[in-house]
Amino acid sequence: MLHLSAPVNAQLDPDEADAFCAITDDEFPSINLGAVLARANEGSTIVFTVSLTTPRQSATTFTLTLLPGTSQGASVDYSFAQNGAQTIPPFTSSISFNVPLLDDQLAGEVDEVLRASIANANVALGVTGLDLTIVDAPELTIAAAPVVLEGQNAVFPVTIDAASTAPVSFRVQFSSASASVLNDINPANTGPFTIPAGSTSTTVPVPTIAGDGGDNAVETFTVTTILPVNATLSGFNTAMGAITDGDPSPLSFAADAFAVEGANIDFTVQLAWTSEAAIQFFVQFSDGTAAGSGIDYVSAGVGPYTVPAGQSSVTVSVATIDDAGPELASESFTIAIVNPTNAVAGAQPTAVGRVLDGDQPRLTIAAGAAVDEGGTVSFTVSLDRQTIVPVTFDLEFLAGSTQGSDDFTAPVGPWTLLPGTTSVVITVPTVQDLVHENQEIFVARLAANPVNAVVGAPGEANGVINDDDP
Repeated sequence: MLHLSAPVNAQLDPDEADAFCAITDDEFPSINLGAVLARANEGSTIVFTVSLTTPRQSATTFTLTLLPGTSQGASVDYSFAQNGAQTIPPFTSSISFNVPLLDDQLAGEVDEVLRASIANANVALGVTGLDLTIVDAPELTIAAAPVVLEGQNAVFPVTIDAASTAPVSFRVQFSSASASVLNDINPANTGPFTIPAGSTSTTVPVPTIAGDGGDNAVETFTVTTILPVNATLSGFNTAMGAITDGDPSPLSFAADAFAVEGANIDFTVQLAWTSEAAIQFFVQFSDGTAAGSGIDYVSAGVGPYTVPAGQSSVTVSVATIDDAGPELASESFTIAIVNPTNAVAGAQPTAVGRVLDGDQPRLTIAAGAAVDEGGTVSFTVSLDRQTIVPVTFDLEFLAGSTQGSDDFTAPVGPWTLLPGTTSVVITVPTVQDLVHENQEIFVARLAANPVNAVVGAPGEANGVINDDDP
């Protein structure tokens, strides 16, 4: 509007002081389809916009259509229910539409393309078509963690085969193998773990527990990826973790050992569990009834002895001496584990070695003359040579053709031959009865367990009883 006022040298007509002019807008807005990112992984959302080049004072109407394109369609690959008439309100430049993409958990799919279009607008049409691409969800893979010493974190690499347009998340679950989920690892953190959008990897750290007193050199457990979001599980969704035992293995003798003089006494020294490092130790000898220094055994081989990494035992051989003289049937010494490296002394750090005499005297038995019933049968037990140690033996009595205790009274042993003595006489009383009978025989036999001697031949003798009844 134009208004005239304050005329000079003229008179103003009040009815003609105002005038109006109109401006016709020659700029016509257009409507366009667009998207900041027109491709996304299944399981995420694509956002596209319908916008005006300039806002309008009045509503803008148009028709929107989203076609399945190469996808399997709505409810299979995506969700969308806004096809049809749409409106951009006055003084608004754009409106947005969300297309949730469904994760079908199918691996190896090619990209699928949806087609969005607009038509029937009450303004000029600009960009009327837009392709929206569904990218197959990446596959999630977990790999084995490097072996760790107990107390350290076992770190599992987790990767996807292609970067995702959305964050990928997942959880894990733990299972025991030779390791205990409760005693060897801390299973508290099961996720979720996240691979950021645009990245292809992350890690899952699993704390292991130190000082568990375990009995394995290497303990194992498994981690499995579960419940992925914006990804699918590959065929490699379980991986193994390995824990090296930080506790030194106890080192013990398996048992006492023996050998006949002149042979080696072999002791087995064993670990409670195998070690990742070689183990060394020495031995120490203590005389008992056997003398070292090359008299009864060789005590010079003190080590070091080695249990190689990954093995569980080693043999310690001790040479014995054949001295060709009478002595104790069994002489002993003690061997002890000392100064172990990468191990500790176990429950049996010592063992007894026994040297068995190879020159044992021989025991034999002989019977005296036959006797009439009521008399005494004599048996002589003899050594083939003198000994410097006591020899103890026992006898077993067999009834033979007698009636046993009705015909003789068996004495009870054991008996001992003292050093320097080579024989002893054992007497067996017989029973006088009033029954007429034939000659009867019973047997005296050397028992098989003499001390400091062995049973020779003959090892048994017959006692003969004559009947004196008319």
